[in-house]
Amino acid sequence: MVRKQVYITSEQDKKVKEWSKRLGVTEAEVIRRGIELIQGERDSGETARLAAWARIRAMMDEHIRTRPEGSGIDKWDRDEVYAERLDRLG
Repeated sequence: MVRKQVYITSEQDKKVKEWSKRLGVTEAEVIRRGIELIQGERDSGETARLAAWARIRAMMDEHIRTRPEGSGIDKWDRDEVYAERLDRLG
């Protein structure tokens, strides 16, 4: 364990004391649990964002794979685009 000293407001101090009494744990344990709760929310939020991006990517990949022939959406790569531009410039 690492010892930390922090400043909190009087209202926060009252809350920590209330939670400590209600939960039957030390005030330090209440603070540790609060830190863990925040970390867990952050981790789950990041996981949710990554999962959402994965779903979007899968949807886009499916759209590209199943698009109708002649839909005007062609696959290209950067080299082709630059070569085409250079040809036009002469």
